[in-house]
Amino acid sequence: MGGGNEPCRVATPDGLADALDTEARLLEKLVEVLVRQRDAIAASDVERIDECVHSAHRVLLTLSEAQRRRRALLGTLAGMEDVPLRSLDQVLGEAATEAVIAARDRLLAAAKAASREVAVNRDIVEAAMAAGEAQLRLLAGAARRRLAYDALANDVEGTGRGALINRHA
Repeated sequence: MGGGNEPCRVATPDGLADALDTEARLLEKLVEVLVRQRDAIAASDVERIDECVHSAHRVLLTLSEAQRRRRALLGTLAGMEDVPLRSLDQVLGEAATEAVIAARDRLLAAAKAASREVAVNRDIVEAAMAAGEAQLRLLAGAARRRLAYDALANDVEGTGRGALINRHA
């Protein structure tokens, strides 16, 4: 008897390839949502932006479940759950079928595309927020306030001409 709602599945290379393909499809869906979000931002459509945020959240939750499934399959097939995708073929040995490698490559490509889209959207959102803040300052007649922080990240009054120091380097 299994402990969850899912029937017990035998871990096979085909099952792993299916799990990898599922993750790739979810990342492709996330890219679609991010593109729709970008269009909504450009159109200043708050309702569509909100819908896109909720859609992205649902896709990310489903993606998390798909990643758990992949880790469980890898735990059975490879003896460890956290296998870097790029070294899947070395770790799996004979279980690294052509289908598994092709699905892995699709997942890596989808992850790269999703990463690019997230970066573009982040830049667009930051620019839109800065433009909105500038517009509000202009309407309110307020001068731009430069933010400054001390070493403990406390807000302090300053000129904003300080240097950024990486104390961990």
